[in-house]
Formats: sequence, C-alpha cells, structure tokens
Amino acid sequence: SEETERSNPRVLAELPRDLRVWYYHSLFTYNSSESPMIRPYLVDAITKGRWIGVCLNLCAAVGFNEPFTGAHFIHYRMNEFVNKKLSGIMGYATPRVCAVEFNVEAAAEWSWNAKGRSPREFALSWAVRNRLNDPEKFADWSDTIGPVAWDVYGSEWPSGQKRKRPGRVASLLKEGKVPALGASVSDGAFRIPWSDIKTPGQLNRNVVQAERAVRLAREMDDETLIQESLTVQGYIHSLKALWELKQLVRAGAVAETNRPAARRWFKMYIDGLQQSKTAQRAWEASLAACNGRHFGA
Repeated sequence: SEETERSNPRVLAELPRDLRVWYYHSLFTYNSSESPMIRPYLVDAITKGRWIGVCLNLCAAVGFNEPFTGAHFIHYRMNEFVNKKLSGIMGYATPRVCAVEFNVEAAAEWSWNAKGRSPREFALSWAVRNRLNDPEKFADWSDTIGPVAWDVYGSEWPSGQKRKRPGRVASLLKEGKVPALGASVSDGAFRIPWSDIKTPGQLNRNVVQAERAVRLAREMDDETLIQESLTVQGYIHSLKALWELKQLVRAGAVAETNRPAARRWFKMYIDGLQQSKTAQRAWEASLAACNGRHFGA
C-alpha cells in the first residue's frame, strides 16, 4: 500500500517466492492518468519469477461516479500490464459494474488479447452486440469522446479538488499558483487540474472534439451518450476557461483592461461546471443497465 511504497522492494525480498502479491496504492493505482502504473521494482520482481497483480480503477475515479466510455484508457492500461507480464488484475468499478460495463468488458478483452482489436474495433463490436442503432457512429463517438474524457479524468478534474494538494483551484488562481499545463505534484500523485493536458493546442482540440461528441450523441438520439458527452464537454470548457484566466490573473487581481475578458472566462468556467453537474445527474438517471437501482447521494 502507500504506507509501504518506499520499502516495497525490501518487503518483496522478504516474502516467500511462491506468495502471490497484489500491488495497491491509493494514488498510484487509483488514477486514470496516461502514465505507467507498474513501478520498476515490480517489473524486476516479475522478471525474477514472482506472481504480481495490481488493484486499479476501471472507472474514471474511485470515489466519484462519472461517465467514462474509455476504450483508449483501458487499452493503454491492459497493454502495459501484459507487456510487463503481470499475473492478475483486480478492477474497481464505481459505483458498480452496471455503470461502467463498457470499460469492464474492455479490460476483459485486452487482458486476454492485448494485441488484438483496436479501441475503435472494440467499440464497434460493443455497439453491434448491444444492438445500438448505428454502430459505426457509436465507434466514431467513442473515438471522439474517449480521449477527451481521458485527459479530463487523468488530470483528476474535478475530483482532485477533494485532496489537499496542490490545493483548491480558486485559491491557486488567486495566488498565481495554478500549475502549468502538464504539471503534477509529488511524483505524479496529485494531478489536478490538467496534468494530462500538455499544451494549449491539446486543450483546444479537446474543446473541439467535445463539441463533436455532443453532436454525434444527439444524432444517435441516445440519452445516456448525450448526457455523458455534455458532462465531459462541461469539464473541458471549465478547464479551457481556467487556462485563459490563469493568463489574466496577476497577484490576485485582473488588470482593468482585461476585466471584460475575465468576466467572459469566469462565466464559461461556472457554466461549464454547472453543465457537467446537471448532465452527470441526468446520465445516472438514464442508465438502463442499472435498472433503476439508486447510487446514493
């Protein structure tokens, strides 16, 4: 666990060789970041013949129920595990499997055959097997929304607001301490607000792709996909607005000449998060697979 992380190589050295070991860390294995999860000392243990498994999230975030059709995310994770010859995975699905069936099935697919179908091919087969009206359009939608959502959730946005590090974004903005794009804290343990978004170009492309995903979902007339798209779009709009505000706020203030622009970006920030809040609740309500079961507060 995280309490033993620094001494895990010594712990492994003391354990009997035939003992199965599951690796868990609440920050390093419960995250959606596009970064390697399996540490070098674990790879070394595997090459020496030890059985190693990992306990990870197959959803956006362990403590929060978020819509995430993440074929590209799961494909990335499972390929790392297969390439590093892990023996097992224990997947965490918040709030229950029926809310993230796509990702759970994708994990089964690529842990069994990592070099098989592409994320698009898997999404297409999912749509056919679930009798969606337009499988090709669903595959387009998956290819469009999946990478945007991965950037958002991989950056722990907005779930990282619950952590103490690096701090509340509002305070960081006022103090001029909002991290740079692509930055994280403490060996990648704290990623909010945009550690997986490396450049302004990537951020702007995400905004465009989110709009396209909403359009595709509406063309399919699927309420669950519409609300997922609106949730992710609201989040990426808020991050775009935050980035623009970061350029305008200096020493806790905005220059008089920049205040009209700041008002527009603050409105976009608030509107984006409100959109996500409304859509996320509608997404929960739309989940036919969960058959009316309640998720709680």
